[in-house]
Amino acid sequence: MHRNPSFSEYTNKVIERHEWWQQRRSKITFISLVTLIIFVITLSLLLKFVFLAPKKSQTITSTTTEQPQPICQLPFGSVDRILANYRPECIMSKDVNNDNKPDLVVTNPSDNSITVFLGNGNGTFRDQTTYEVGSNPSFIAAGDFDNDNRLDLAVTNYDDNNLSILFGKRDGTFQNKITYTVAGSPQFIIVNDFNNDEKLDLAVTSFNNKSISILINDGNGTFQNQIITILNFGSKTFAAGDFNNDKNLDLVVANHDGGEIGILLGNGNGTFQNPTIYLVGIKPIYIVVDHFDHDNILDIVVTNSDGNSISLLIGNGVGTFQNQTVYMTGQYPMFITVGDFNNDKKLDLVVINENDNNIGLFLGSEHGTFRSQIIYTFGFGPVTVTSDDFNQDHKLDLAVTDLSANIIHVLFVADDFNYDTKLDLAVAHTKHNRISVLLEGENGSFPNRTTYSTGNSSGYIVVGDFNLDTKLDLIVANFDDTTLSILFGNGDGTFRNQTIYSINMSPAHMAVGDFNHDNKLDLAVTYFDENSISILLGKGDGTFHDSLTYEFDGSPMAIITNDFNNDNILDLAVVNSNENTVDLLLGNGNGTFQNPITCSVGLSVYAIVAGDFNKDNILDLAVTNDEDKSISTFLGNGDGTFSNQTIYNVGDVPFTVITADFNDDRILDLICNDISNTMSVFLGIGDGTFQSQTEYTIGPTSTYIAAGDFNNDAKLDLVVANGEDASITIVLNRCS
Repeated sequence: MHRNPSFSEYTNKVIERHEWWQQRRSKITFISLVTLIIFVITLSLLLKFVFLAPKKSQTITSTTTEQPQPICQLPFGSVDRILANYRPECIMSKDVNNDNKPDLVVTNPSDNSITVFLGNGNGTFRDQTTYEVGSNPSFIAAGDFDNDNRLDLAVTNYDDNNLSILFGKRDGTFQNKITYTVAGSPQFIIVNDFNNDEKLDLAVTSFNNKSISILINDGNGTFQNQIITILNFGSKTFAAGDFNNDKNLDLVVANHDGGEIGILLGNGNGTFQNPTIYLVGIKPIYIVVDHFDHDNILDIVVTNSDGNSISLLIGNGVGTFQNQTVYMTGQYPMFITVGDFNNDKKLDLVVINENDNNIGLFLGSEHGTFRSQIIYTFGFGPVTVTSDDFNQDHKLDLAVTDLSANIIHVLFVADDFNYDTKLDLAVAHTKHNRISVLLEGENGSFPNRTTYSTGNSSGYIVVGDFNLDTKLDLIVANFDDTTLSILFGNGDGTFRNQTIYSINMSPAHMAVGDFNHDNKLDLAVTYFDENSISILLGKGDGTFHDSLTYEFDGSPMAIITNDFNNDNILDLAVVNSNENTVDLLLGNGNGTFQNPITCSVGLSVYAIVAGDFNKDNILDLAVTNDEDKSISTFLGNGDGTFSNQTIYNVGDVPFTVITADFNDDRILDLICNDISNTMSVFLGIGDGTFQSQTEYTIGPTSTYIAAGDFNNDAKLDLVVANGEDASITIVLNRCS
């Protein structure tokens, strides 16, 4: 059953009035088209709404697929924050004082300490207690090492080549550290019984030494000299489980640089056999093990940081695994936690999308498959995540460390889900050579505006952390003076004065992504009246290497980036208005692209968006055709090619098309605005087709449209740029 979204009467937020707008766009004069370009900037990190079209790093299309379970449709509620003093990184939830209330323990690498927050049982925590450990603590684990029925802690110290043991006291405090030397630069640590003597041992990875150290417990809290297993590859994390049901613990280890995992079957004495290798994604970083398909055989999930994906490997029960199933995440997925977050007795996943500054929820099925991620945003710099029932309401909650803000975010489960993140806007004033940043107030209002100078005829805006300081920056295309303006963010909603970057042609559209897998944002730029696009590879300091140029027939305009052939490498889709085509350039993963694959579309194709319209985990496309007064959809084949188009009629001169789930049925919908002051809503059916349009009247001469939750009611609203009177319109979603 599909619900029609109902939008409220719009409210105009007038920014600045002027009389230069023509009543109707003249043919392909893009300057008048981009009079006022709106992008939703999630200074609260909802990057998925910023770009003209979704990308791997910023997407609004990955939040929906199969019909949700009625038990709990949107599981997380508002975000509470716990202030931490020392840039918390790794986080763990345990009951350290035996009061049956979950507590939190975090590492503070910048202060060489760990911090303990004792839980009150209602989702709040007492003031922190800090303990000194070694230099640059990486990870933390807990267990009763001395058999006194009190939890003890083990912490790896990366710079000291050792680990710290802190024995627990009855009241939840800890004794001073005891130190054990391990192989160089220890990172991840696991507590388990690796030699079957019913005493908790330790296992530690050393990335630099390409090894794993096993420290056997004597039973009284002391540990024997390490047993070293050589891996022949560097691993940052690993996990333990009995993969072949022989009662001996085995290991699964991530080969970070090789795109593989290794299965090391245990001998039951703290030693392991040589690894068996399985392919996963690019730069595997974190591993979890559990029974995802409910067959009592352990399975594996791996986050692939450079592949923007997770890999699921189903276990066979004899120490072998099936080939991976890949699920797309946000940009740079790092840590992952497992739990039943919607109380349907099926295991779900929560992934930290570090460069998107959000978390992704993957709801599980009884067959071990997962739906596409649902995005939740909160603050800057999410690093690690853990889950527990912090408020003892029998629903799993999350705790997320926020590195840049010295904060731990706690997300509570609630049936009445409601965001507390506020979306902000960046608006380009084309004729006046400036942009405005509007910070959201209450209930979808934007009372605060700051204006920044740009180059001549500022137009398209993109957002990202271009200088790797964990703060969002802006890049503005200035088409009259052939430059880009880069405005570096201060992290508080303000920006520094522009830095001018010359590109010697008039920029039209831009797309942002990491095209060469170096964890630095790159740019793809199209130009007015040029038959080429440029790839500018980022240096990580806000500057770019010399451009790489790709030539086309005709003049490419709109451009988006995503993985269109499911190889975990970013590709490009370019709109070519003069040729009435969309060109697909498959990425090679090193910043270069293959020759274009051409797809014919309607007359004067203009805007483009990507999403999975038929729930087959393959990206599809939708484009606007100005002269045909239509939008076309193309279902992807998974290899960078697309099926024949399906055409839907819209109003006069369609401008923008966006995709998201606007009626909360977990199926992607389409919205298109046009010059005749109307907006067309096409509700998705789930098989790649859409219902007939529903039209809404919006502001005068709308030129651009974007989506976001502007009144914090967990429903996607719209913001529309009105060229005629230089205003913006907020259209609130009134779905019940």
